[in-house]
Amino acid sequence: MIAAIMGGLFTRSAAAPPPKAATEPAPASLHTLETIRHWPKTARIIVRAMLEQYGKPDQVSPRSVAWYNNRPWQTTEVFRDPGTHRRLEWDKDYLRQSVKYYVPEDKIADLKRFDERLRVDTIRGELSSRSDAESMNYLALNLADDIITEKRSVEDARAFYVKTQRLAQSGKMSPYLDRFLFEIQTTNNFY
Repeated sequence: MIAAIMGGLFTRSAAAPPPKAATEPAPASLHTLETIRHWPKTARIIVRAMLEQYGKPDQVSPRSVAWYNNRPWQTTEVFRDPGTHRRLEWDKDYLRQSVKYYVPEDKIADLKRFDERLRVDTIRGELSSRSDAESMNYLALNLADDIITEKRSVEDARAFYVKTQRLAQSGKMSPYLDRFLFEIQTTNNFY
């Protein structure tokens, strides 16, 4: 997946600023770069891409780097240590991104069956995906919305995920990979 990360699967939302020129890192970024110096290569690549995309992080610790309210995301967090899961192959999931999204209780089990990397926080009203690329988080959350709104079954969503991931690795893009195809919620007032 490193080739996919470096091959441009990180997509920019329409509201995001244009990429910064390749120059020396800003002083605020130097602390971040020093913190991640001994992290695994893939994690360092992802942090650098997120620095370019979203600028200075809001939190830097020895175990993670985080951005808050970096629209369209509620939270973007890159971890030093990956989460691992079994899909088609063993992946290394360093990047977790969250959006405000109320998930009905009766849909949580379906989401877990679809992708164990999805996390539902019913108290905060957030839905998160953890993967190796921002584009894959868009894909997982768009498909989660399709399951919740009953546009797709769990099985159909899984098949679409695998097909879209393979097409993305060969350079083909889908709207599911570069933006949300549903309206992002902006409040916790669900009732």
